[in-house]
Amino acid sequence: MSSKIQKLLKQGINKFNLNQLDESESIFRQILDLNKDNFDALNALGVINGRKGNHLEAKNFFLNIVKLKPNDISVNFNLANALMELGNNSEALVHYEKCDSLKHNNHLIFINHSKCLFNLNRLEESFDTLSKAEQINDSSIEIYYLKSLIFKNLKDLSSALNCLEKALLINSSIPSIWNLKGLIFFEQECFYEAYICFKKAIDLNE
Repeated sequence: MSSKIQKLLKQGINKFNLNQLDESESIFRQILDLNKDNFDALNALGVINGRKGNHLEAKNFFLNIVKLKPNDISVNFNLANALMELGNNSEALVHYEKCDSLKHNNHLIFINHSKCLFNLNRLEESFDTLSKAEQINDSSIEIYYLKSLIFKNLKDLSSALNCLEKALLINSSIPSIWNLKGLIFFEQECFYEAYICFKKAIDLNE
């Protein structure tokens, strides 16, 4: 790698760490002008575009680099995330499963893998995947929130509420948890309890 590219990489990373995404993107694109297959620049541009909500462009960058490093866990994870954001859950699942085949130990990968399975209405597999995440990190609110959604869809409302209680023990100031709890109480026809939860969600949003 040339000294010029190394210098630009350092500048781009510094700008990214300062959350100056446009300036960082410009620098990494300069690197591609010098070397169109530079892995670090392609990967950074994929991450930056994902952060900016440009998921189609992010996907295209990650598609390029997964050809360069097909067994890289982070690349497959980032590509899967971009595909899921675009609603391409079946394609995303291929890359989440690739991550699993590479024997990762990252609860965030299991969480997003579970979301993908949930989107495909594969609820039991989604739950089993979340359980793997919970074995690694049992203090993640998102795990219990997602488990609650799965139980709700399976019409096991008591288990759904139990999961939300675990989430609230970790952090009771997240409106979406109170809102989901309200929806479950409403489905149980516990209208006063639902009202209390909805009011709490509104108060936290203000």
